[in-house]
Amino acid sequence: MSLDDRNRRRRTLVNACAGVAQATVSGLVLFLLYRFLLRHIGPELLGLWSIVNALLGLSRLADIGICGAAIKLTAEALAKQNRSYAGHLLSAALQGTFLLLTPVLLFAAYAVVSWGPQRVLAHHQQLLDIIPGVLAAIWLGFLGNPLRAGLDACQRVDLRQLLVVVQQVLFLVFSWIWVPERGLLGLVEAQAMAAAVSLLTAAILLRQVLRKREVALPFASWSCAGALLNYGGKLQISSVAMLFFDPVTNYLLAHYAGLTATAWFEMASRLVFQVRALLISALETLVPYVASQDQREQTTRTSYLEVSQLNLLLTAVVFGITLSCLPAVSWLWIGHIQSTFVGFGMLLVVGWWANTVAAPAYFFFQGMGMQRWNMISGWAMALGNVVCSWLLGRFLGAPGVVAGWTMALLMASVINIAGLHVHLRIRVGEVITFKTIVLSAALLTLGLCALFAPTWHALSRSILATIVAMGISLSHPHVRQLLPRIMRPLLSR
Repeated sequence: MSLDDRNRRRRTLVNACAGVAQATVSGLVLFLLYRFLLRHIGPELLGLWSIVNALLGLSRLADIGICGAAIKLTAEALAKQNRSYAGHLLSAALQGTFLLLTPVLLFAAYAVVSWGPQRVLAHHQQLLDIIPGVLAAIWLGFLGNPLRAGLDACQRVDLRQLLVVVQQVLFLVFSWIWVPERGLLGLVEAQAMAAAVSLLTAAILLRQVLRKREVALPFASWSCAGALLNYGGKLQISSVAMLFFDPVTNYLLAHYAGLTATAWFEMASRLVFQVRALLISALETLVPYVASQDQREQTTRTSYLEVSQLNLLLTAVVFGITLSCLPAVSWLWIGHIQSTFVGFGMLLVVGWWANTVAAPAYFFFQGMGMQRWNMISGWAMALGNVVCSWLLGRFLGAPGVVAGWTMALLMASVINIAGLHVHLRIRVGEVITFKTIVLSAALLTLGLCALFAPTWHALSRSILATIVAMGISLSHPHVRQLLPRIMRPLLSR
């Protein structure tokens, strides 16, 4: 293995470890934040704040995939030592984001106030009070995306993860200070202030990283803007799915079940999504790594098999433990075992479990610059969510909406995995082994046993399931064989 390849792998490991650390800290911050908000503003106003953020987040459609394209194209330019082109790409991403997103975000705010769900518009005055703060926070976050993309392209994902942690910790601290006095308005002010500090810090960090690489940020050229739009347009088509995913679900939940159900979904979604981030934050470092390595099929095939085999095992462990801990988390977070929260959590675990299993395929496609299968799976997920959630929601209410969400996520995950396996000519048996199936079944059984335990046994059963799950996973041959094989070259000098 060449020195450059070892350096890239070591940097990928550092980025992956930073991602896991960031996800862990973020999970703790979110736990403290939502517990605090439930006590001070209640689940209904928490639901209002959540759905306003989700609906305004739809304005990211105007991004046209610019930031995702900037990561891929800038990483390739830096790998070829084309520093001037890399600087022009990042400048084009920053200026394009500002010009495209600002008017769209303003229109989105007007649309929420005018055409939002009826149960949201019932809180008209509170809605008008929080719109400016949420608008400012999201706008500042959008402007920070190209800066964070630049850090990713330079394979300094560790710095980008640090930014996320700093922003979330500041959000928690500002909320502790302002929410008791100002209520919901103090929450959105804390959100905007944390986003402003994060944006300024991102600009400073990126400037230092680019200075070390002798990369300047000149005014963007039309050729760079065209390259970003050409690649980003394809990337955005698949990203549209996620933008329509949670906002559509929140809208339908508010329509069929009200803001309180939306708040329980928001909390369950944040919990499971943060658990998923433990794995995804490591896997997303594959994009710049795959983009900068040899693109021969055998090399890509070998890398994918190593990553996907280990990922399959880790998803079984992580989500099996999450399933078993749902009642205990509800008791610690909400103060009692909230059946709606636990029910939503079960469905979310199933959906994100499947999605995380498919994540290596998604990131490998992105790193190879092949977006067709990601686009197909993205649109299947978006359309499937709208159709399934609307139909099931009409007959089953809130559980039907979340069940439709889960079905759409499962369908998209199967499409992504099938696409990459066809492209690389990989058989299912090369990734999934009998022992992995047995482990997944055992963890699922443990999770369900803890899930349906009596209330006063919830915490003890969850702890027991976690200990047993960790013991089973450490005895699995993939842990003993794959981890040393992957980490040895990463840590070697």
